[in-house]
Amino acid sequence: MTSSLKVSTNAYPYAAAAVACLTGKATLEFTNDRHQPLLEQPDGTSLTGEVDIISALSAAGGIAAGSTKSPYFIGLAQSLRGPNSYSSISRTFDIIDNHLGYRTWLDGHDMSTADWVLWGSLKGSPMSVGLLKLGRHRHLLRWYTHIESLDATQAALRALADARAHEAEQRSRTPTPYSPLSPLSPFSPAVADADRAPAERVAPSSAVADKVVAGRAVADRAPPRPPVQPMGGEKSVLSNPFFAPGTTA
Repeated sequence: MTSSLKVSTNAYPYAAAAVACLTGKATLEFTNDRHQPLLEQPDGTSLTGEVDIISALSAAGGIAAGSTKSPYFIGLAQSLRGPNSYSSISRTFDIIDNHLGYRTWLDGHDMSTADWVLWGSLKGSPMSVGLLKLGRHRHLLRWYTHIESLDATQAALRALADARAHEAEQRSRTPTPYSPLSPLSPFSPAVADADRAPAERVAPSSAVADKVVAGRAVADRAPPRPPVQPMGGEKSVLSNPFFAPGTTA
């Protein structure tokens, strides 16, 4: 039986997913109810933490664990996660780039756990990827591009793309919750006011004559105080002497 690696599209563990695809020792299961990957093993035990999961899958799949230098490079890789400044990332890149100047892999003659952890940290950091693609660290860029082109890496990236596409399709099919008080509801005041006849919202000037009673002041709009409806007040003041001579508003 194979293990089950539960991952999230919001915090995708690139390295753990790629190692799972490479070794075939775990199947990917997407769930967005957790932010950390979880490896459920056939014996009932489980592991959390991407580095521990990568180490367990690497040991089960025969990937080299590396030498005593691996913890150092894994520490450098983990320092790239989270918020960092360009200067701190660049200093870390300088160290790794100088190390890869005459080497194919970080530790030893074969790809080890440290290589996967570092690639996953770079892939999950848009700032690191952007700085790397400037081309100032050509040895590190060559190493990164090679790992990116591996079949297992591409399989992990395709799985993420398919899962995100499926989530987007599910969201598009889910109806938007309806509320009678929402701005788009026909019962909302904004929509009800917009549906009223224009004459009910803003009466034209000629409509004042329809409400005139001989000998009385125009009561359509009483002259208000200046700060309140100045246009309506002026219209009433001017209309009263015309429609009801001898009266005042």
